[in-house]
Amino acid sequence: MRRTTLAGLLLIALLSPAARADIVMSVLTGTVISGTDNAAVFGTPGANLAGDSISVSFSIDLGLLRPNAIYLPNPGQSEELFNPGIADGAITNTITVNGKTFTLTQQGAGGMEEFLLQKDGAGSLAESLLFNPLTGMGDSIIIHASTPYQFGVMLIPGDSQPFVTLIDSTALTGNVGIDIQSGAFQTDIVLKVTSPPPPSNVPEPGSAGLLAGVLIFLAGAIQRRRRRK
Repeated sequence: MRRTTLAGLLLIALLSPAARADIVMSVLTGTVISGTDNAAVFGTPGANLAGDSISVSFSIDLGLLRPNAIYLPNPGQSEELFNPGIADGAITNTITVNGKTFTLTQQGAGGMEEFLLQKDGAGSLAESLLFNPLTGMGDSIIIHASTPYQFGVMLIPGDSQPFVTLIDSTALTGNVGIDIQSGAFQTDIVLKVTSPPPPSNVPEPGSAGLLAGVLIFLAGAIQRRRRRK
């Protein structure tokens, strides 16, 4: 009876909504090939960033994205655009250069969020774009990968292993733009990806804590049974 109860608890934890990862995250590290920090977000205005270490990431909350996103596929099946109808913070872009971080998300009036996947020669391109013309803040992260483009396997309705996973695994180069004055990107960076990323699907903190609690409970039960023997 106890074994059945413990197994049932674990099954409930694994199948509960909190336990299912609903965040898609891409994290890539590399080296700046070229870039000038005219926006001064990483230090001295106009600094040459070539040779500096860089980490870029975008995080997509599918729970926020799916209900209101406008899905715009290209008729030639070479492009897919996900454009949320409202700026609800579904996408977060983060860029770190030499330990200094610039993070942006969009919520409220004027905010724009876009996520683009498209064919890029023999490979694929992913772009996460955020901009708000009212505040003048915006940024763009573009990843070029050698994985052949696969139409229709991205975020809506959603898959446990979205196409971002494949792009991450073969990422080659990237482009980053940061705008703080409502115009052209003041900071433009070209980077070379130099290290493999972690898995693209990560559990939410709540689901991680739930699973950890179940595992601790199981371990304690097993130890108690052994002591009785």
